[in-house]
Amino acid sequence: MKKKKMMQMLALTMGAVLSMAACGNTDSGNSQESSQPENSESADSSDAAESAEEEGTEADEGGEAEGESDVEIEVFITGPWTSRAPAQDDPYEAYIEQKFGGDWSLTCATEGETELVTRFNSDAAPDLIGFGNVAQLDMIYNEGVLIDDWNVYADKIPSVLKNMGEDQIGYYTTEDGKLRALGGMPGGQIWSFMIRQDWLDNLNLEMPTNPDELLEVMKAFTFDDPDGNGVDDTYGFTSAGGGEGIGELANLVLMYGNPDFYVTDDNQVSHPILDGAYKEFLDFAKKMVDEKVIDPDWYTVGWQDRKPNLFKGIYGVCWYPPEALMMETAGGGGDESLATGWTVMDMCGGKLPALDLLSDTPRSISAAAAEDSAKMDIICDFLEKTAGLSDDYLNIRFGAGGIDGDTMGYVRNEDGSVYAWQDDFDNTVFGSSNACEWGHAVVSYPVELTVGSTEQVDIWTERAMEMKRQLMGADRWAIDYRFLNPDSTVKAEADNVKDQFTSRYILGETDDYDGFVEQWKEAGGQELLEDAEKTFKKYGLME
Repeated sequence: MKKKKMMQMLALTMGAVLSMAACGNTDSGNSQESSQPENSESADSSDAAESAEEEGTEADEGGEAEGESDVEIEVFITGPWTSRAPAQDDPYEAYIEQKFGGDWSLTCATEGETELVTRFNSDAAPDLIGFGNVAQLDMIYNEGVLIDDWNVYADKIPSVLKNMGEDQIGYYTTEDGKLRALGGMPGGQIWSFMIRQDWLDNLNLEMPTNPDELLEVMKAFTFDDPDGNGVDDTYGFTSAGGGEGIGELANLVLMYGNPDFYVTDDNQVSHPILDGAYKEFLDFAKKMVDEKVIDPDWYTVGWQDRKPNLFKGIYGVCWYPPEALMMETAGGGGDESLATGWTVMDMCGGKLPALDLLSDTPRSISAAAAEDSAKMDIICDFLEKTAGLSDDYLNIRFGAGGIDGDTMGYVRNEDGSVYAWQDDFDNTVFGSSNACEWGHAVVSYPVELTVGSTEQVDIWTERAMEMKRQLMGADRWAIDYRFLNPDSTVKAEADNVKDQFTSRYILGETDDYDGFVEQWKEAGGQELLEDAEKTFKKYGLME
């Protein structure tokens, strides 16, 4: 154990955490938990644990557990959606123990990577670790306290490697050929701009196909009573800056160019700040604010606080995954007309962002756990049988098999997609059982999966699936930037400069774009540009 270095790393980590908190970079709003329903509490249920045990008796041959096991396995999540400890009679823990063997426990780290580093320094390393991001993974991996190479276990986890795909495996492979972590199926939730088709119809407007047309549509949505209620209560656009950024407004840059570093046609590295796309976006966003077509609270309102108005249907355009928009609007009391009212917006000359290269949570195990063959057999069996859209994945990730005691199920469609349904999404995924946190151990939210709230596909789920299918074939910007893993401190400093200038420009407090570009470069932008070139060359994306 490299205790001296690890203690130095702990000090750096704590400093980085404080620095990131001060930066408050929340422009994208594009994280999975941000589109999940709000947390809710539910009572513990001994019946649920018994149900999970009965489910576990049907374990596959070779994974069945008989009696108690003395093989202790701790799952440690550095970026949990909730900080609540699991219920005493956690049905998910019971299911896992019955199905795979071992004495399992779950730790949801309230202090994230700082807590993880402390554990390693105390010679109390956890076993299976779900990292909040790749930077966390690399920081710990580079200290030599994680398993060195997952390729050694390739024969035990073939489905895991198949589902990761060549790009993701290449991303996690070191220059000397070692696989430093495992992911899940890439893709994630599909985000897009959504628009009120019913409002377009009511106002005899066509779908906008360029930024100028979009601005005119937003004006009509704001001032021409698109819902016909005779009240001035609608807005063309919405965002949730939370007082720290510009929220989803930032995604409008997609109309003008690639949203991040990319390789140009002449084999150079560029960025929207450098190629002019960001300036075009800023000018458009400023027009929106000046024309008052965006909710006046857009800069201060938070993501969750904005949802009630979204569900009431007072916005004409929003940035959201269609499935989450449908499920949350239905759960938030939205009128059923909104199911057919919303549709996918044309990108107005732009493209959607590239689908995620990586799954939500990179996973690995401590070096100490890797030395325990009994522990590794159980962990590899768990990883293999929860890969992709397996029954165990659906049960543990979403409680779709009813292991939480509620009525739930799933249907496998002929095209390979899966529809899973849950009577009570909040209690199942965010309730006292912490299904969402166990879900971090199996990772991924495949695009082939749709989650609803009724056994029979209702209008909300039907529309969600229709829009997802539409988005699957949408044009997307190059995937280049998904390979980037820059120094977090450098990126935070450059992003801080960008975020401050962006807000001030849109609010009319400055127009010195050239000065901003130079300041951004000096704050780390130039270093990020050089790092991007090295990364793109490493992965063969440029010569």
